[in-house]
Amino acid sequence: MTAARPGFTLLETLVVLVILGLLTTMLMQGFAQAMDLRLRLGTYMDGTGQATLSAAMVRGTLQGLVATAIPDDGSAEGRDAADAGAFTGSARLLRGQSLAALDGEIGTPSPIAWTLQREDGRTVLTYRGRTGTVQRIRAWAGDGGGFRFRDGAGRWHDIWPPPPVRPPARGAPGGEAAAQQQQQPEAALPSLIRLDGGAGDARWTILAAPRRTAPVEGAAPGGDAEAPPPGSITN
Repeated sequence: MTAARPGFTLLETLVVLVILGLLTTMLMQGFAQAMDLRLRLGTYMDGTGQATLSAAMVRGTLQGLVATAIPDDGSAEGRDAADAGAFTGSARLLRGQSLAALDGEIGTPSPIAWTLQREDGRTVLTYRGRTGTVQRIRAWAGDGGGFRFRDGAGRWHDIWPPPPVRPPARGAPGGEAAAQQQQQPEAALPSLIRLDGGAGDARWTILAAPRRTAPVEGAAPGGDAEAPPPGSITN
C-alpha cells in the first residue's frame, strides 16, 4: 500500500495567492509613481530647455545688432533704404539689422524682427528673419510682457528712437547742462534692451546689450557697448 503524497491544502493555497496579490499591487503602485515622477520631471526639463534656448536666441540676435548696413546717399531711395535698416522698437515689436541673425550668415548684417502677438489669451514671441518666415519661439498665458530700451544716460523708454527731450525753461536750474545733453545726438542703438514675459510667479526677464555701434559701408565699426549684467535671465 503506497503512502499518500503530501501537498498544499486549500487554505495554504489561498494564503499564497493573497500574498502574491499584495506584492503585485505594491509593485504596480511603485512603478506607477516612478512613471509619474519621470513624466513630471521630463516636462519640467523640456520647459527649462526651451526657455534657455529661446533666451539664447533673443540675446544672440540683439547683441549682434548694428544700427544700419546701408548708408544714406541723400536720395529718396537711399533714405528709405537706410531707414529700413535702422533699428526701431516698441513694446510689442523691434526690428533692425543683426550680425547674428538666426537664419543669416554670421558676421553679415541681416534683417531681423521680434514680435509679441496675442493669440487666444496667450502671448506668442515670434521671430522673422531674412527669409520672411515667421517662427514661433515661445508662448505664455496672458498678455503680459514687452520690450523696453535704455539709452546711454540710463533712462528707460517704451519706444526707440526715444522722443526728443523738451528743452528746459530759460533760467531753470541745470538748464545749461540739460541743453548740452539735448544737443548731443541720440545713439542709434540702445545701450540695453529688456524683454519681460510670463505671468504671475513664472515671470522672466531677458537682458541684451548690443555690442556694436552703427557700422556702414566704408566706415570702421565702433567699440563694444557695456556687457549685460550677470544673471541676465530671471525666472
